[in-house]
Amino acid sequence: MYSVDDLYAFAALIETGSVTAAASHLQLNPATVSRRLTKLENHLGVPLFLRNTRNFSVTTEGQDFYTNVAEAITLLRAAENNLIGQSTAPSGKLRIALPSWVLHRFVQPHLADFLEEHPNVQLDVLTTDDPISLIGEGRDIGIRIGELGDSSLKARRLYNDSTVLCASPDYLSRHGTPTRVDDLSQHVLLLHPGANVALDTGDDQPTQRIEWRNRHWLNTAEAAHAAALKHLGVAQLYREQISDDLTSGRLVTVLGDSLPSTQAPVWFIRTDGRLGTPKVDAFRNFIFKQCAGDNANATA
Repeated sequence: MYSVDDLYAFAALIETGSVTAAASHLQLNPATVSRRLTKLENHLGVPLFLRNTRNFSVTTEGQDFYTNVAEAITLLRAAENNLIGQSTAPSGKLRIALPSWVLHRFVQPHLADFLEEHPNVQLDVLTTDDPISLIGEGRDIGIRIGELGDSSLKARRLYNDSTVLCASPDYLSRHGTPTRVDDLSQHVLLLHPGANVALDTGDDQPTQRIEWRNRHWLNTAEAAHAAALKHLGVAQLYREQISDDLTSGRLVTVLGDSLPSTQAPVWFIRTDGRLGTPKVDAFRNFIFKQCAGDNANATA
């Protein structure tokens, strides 16, 4: 039979990404962590990780098992901490995944205040526009934009954003301002993972796929934003992302009256196992204060 310590070793390995890091987190030696994992696997009768001489990867069974037991592990840890009187102040490494423009728009301007209030929290930030697996990437929490397809996640809406086509006045003065959707075929598209080249032209018209004159692929919405400011083309960006540029006139919307608004909800996401963790709660409260306002809508 396995023990609670074996479960803790398994969770630490999932959450830190390596035997060495898990051992350091648990203040054990790596051999002990490996033995506890083997004991758990032998009891369950399935491999939780695939190992070779250089690295390891979690199996499908391992991910499923973690999803099912993570919240129970968190509750056990909390019960132990309460029983022995340990501090519940936020502490430890907090692994976050979020789009780079969200980091720069909402987090960085107020980050010093957060770290001053929670000096024992260490941030490990991964910026990505892709809908990554939090467990697979060893992330505690994330911020995701658009529809959620992962049913294992717990999500809470931060606010409702939308996307707009935009370009710089300098670009439009050189290439012309489109007045119809068909005019976009004469323009350059700044494409990124969150952009949609098929444009919804309204309830009474079919969606159109535009044959742009040229397309530049950029790996993030922030990179597309920077390219638009450099007068390189038309980009489909998030309204909150470019709000300051629209106010200042550095960017202007394109075909604003001809295209319906495309909704892009912004979500705070976590796995079940992060429920009630002080460091997670601290960052959740921080990010909601920065960008939720009256638009926050709890869904989990």
